[in-house]
Amino acid sequence: NKNNKNNKNNNINTQDTDPLSFLSSLFSLPSPSQPPRSSPRNPSPPTPYTVSVWASDLKDMLIPSAGDGDRNDNQMQMQAQKRDRATQERIRQLVYSLASVPTPVAEENLDGLWRVVWEEGLLFWRFFGFTPSARESDGGPAYQFFQVEDRSLVNAVRLSDSSHILARGSFKSSNPGDEKKKKSGEDDVSPVAFEAQVTGAEIQGFGRSFAVPLRGSGAFEVLYLDDTLRIFRAKGSGGLTVQVRAELFPDEDVSFIPTGQ
Repeated sequence: NKNNKNNKNNNINTQDTDPLSFLSSLFSLPSPSQPPRSSPRNPSPPTPYTVSVWASDLKDMLIPSAGDGDRNDNQMQMQAQKRDRATQERIRQLVYSLASVPTPVAEENLDGLWRVVWEEGLLFWRFFGFTPSARESDGGPAYQFFQVEDRSLVNAVRLSDSSHILARGSFKSSNPGDEKKKKSGEDDVSPVAFEAQVTGAEIQGFGRSFAVPLRGSGAFEVLYLDDTLRIFRAKGSGGLTVQVRAELFPDEDVSFIPTGQ
């Protein structure tokens, strides 16, 4: 009956545990809530055009407009805090809609510098001791640099105008048959699984640099990827993060991030 079905859907699987889930419970960090349910029982899969409209709408809601260029960080933070509930729910619906649809994932689109603009739940950043605010309400911006050619990555968090944290490491695909697809020129289809390894970190501030013996690994899935927007999910915790190209925030100083440019 209906009640039994609802109870079944609400059960949480606690059999599989990993470091991400453990840290989530240890620090009482929020876990992502259930995605909005669609009303039709068997909805037709969205067309590529519909998916592109969702992505465009999400970017419009999360990226500052051209007229915001002369606004300082505090004003931007206040704008994020004042988002009304309907706007926040619409953003969340768009994120979950894009994340739930299988779409092509062209690995070359991972390349470059990305900025976190939205998050929910325990994320890869938090696993390595960082607590940036993707919603720009209580912390500095967070970035991630991927270089597909040599599989290197840099996680970066600006703590203040004069201090930041950098964590360096590498990433690799953990999808079975990935090499075969590469040879045939085929794109993967989301979700695409990756593993990341952090091999060291440093804190820089006031002209000084301090090495941090930070090491660890984590796993994530690419749920959506185009040339300017991507959605990741942390495996284990289910935390979601939305990132856009850092160049879409032209007024932010990202010169502290080593990108080889």
